[in-house]
Amino acid sequence: MLLDFNKLALNEQAVISHIPKSYQGVVVSCSGGVDSVVLFHEMLAFTKSKINFSMHAVHVNYRLRGSDSDGDQAFVEALCHRYNVPCEVYVVTDDELAECRDGKGIQAWARAIRRRLFAEWSQRGYVIALGHHLDDLAETIIFRLARGVAPENMAGMSLFSPPLWRPFLRIPKSEILNVAKTNGISFREDASNAKMEYARNVIRQKILPELEALFPGALERLTACAEETRDLAVFCRQQLSVDADFTAQDGIDVVKLLRLPRGAALIVLQQAIHQYIGSGRQLTRKNMTSLLEMLSKVSQTTDRQRLMDLRLGVYAEVQFGRLFFRHDQVYPGGFPINSALKLQDHSKGVDVHG
Repeated sequence: MLLDFNKLALNEQAVISHIPKSYQGVVVSCSGGVDSVVLFHEMLAFTKSKINFSMHAVHVNYRLRGSDSDGDQAFVEALCHRYNVPCEVYVVTDDELAECRDGKGIQAWARAIRRRLFAEWSQRGYVIALGHHLDDLAETIIFRLARGVAPENMAGMSLFSPPLWRPFLRIPKSEILNVAKTNGISFREDASNAKMEYARNVIRQKILPELEALFPGALERLTACAEETRDLAVFCRQQLSVDADFTAQDGIDVVKLLRLPRGAALIVLQQAIHQYIGSGRQLTRKNMTSLLEMLSKVSQTTDRQRLMDLRLGVYAEVQFGRLFFRHDQVYPGGFPINSALKLQDHSKGVDVHG
């Protein structure tokens, strides 16, 4: 092992407790950058003595940076060839590239491609190793805090979320760079990571270093706090979910909801909404707060009132003092919607990192 063993999620107990025995190997998602290349070497050492647990690598050529993208691909292929590791390279199609250039966000577009590939490998019996590290986690937390998310979603990433495995999540970027330098490990540099027009790059290049300089160890404490907040939110949700007045199916008792601490009320709403628009996305804190404010004005009404368009064909509606979330097709033609009450497009209010 090259990195601090105590911080790595590579010890036998951690692996056995989180990775099902049904997995027959690990696939390293290798971009050619320092994080994934050091991970590649760590996985080589980890799998060397394992029986019936093989190692593969996968690389995606997004064709966004011309010869640099081709150079990344060639680098990863050469790395795998040198160590006799099977490598699968996926080159995006012209149609997929057109989707990105037609206005779809680059990060979301690229993530969707990776997730599809990861799902295929998972079906073949492999766990996917990603190079996310402590700085990535802290970056995600700051990004989400600034944009506004539910407490349960603040931490973003976890060590194990099968089939995804992040062995470096407790390792700071500086240690990974030091390992590469000390061991003469070469890697590729992505020039786009230095562009300050991307919010994440500003956080990564400016905010995190300043924060760590002011308060050494801040990144570890920040991530620990976010994870504890998530755990508390999960516990709160579990406790509240046993109350029939807080279930989306039977309608949420608005008066009872408004008596809860605001944080708990937001958790109840988010959980109910997830049943209709899925847990992969979430409404912004601003939108959730707006919904609570509207509920306080109509809590005593007995009339059926449609309050908000939550997008994706889902609406918030109050009737007889209870809040329901309805799919639009439930009431063809529906009720008139006041456009001023429409929520902002939630797809622009959240980042899903992974």
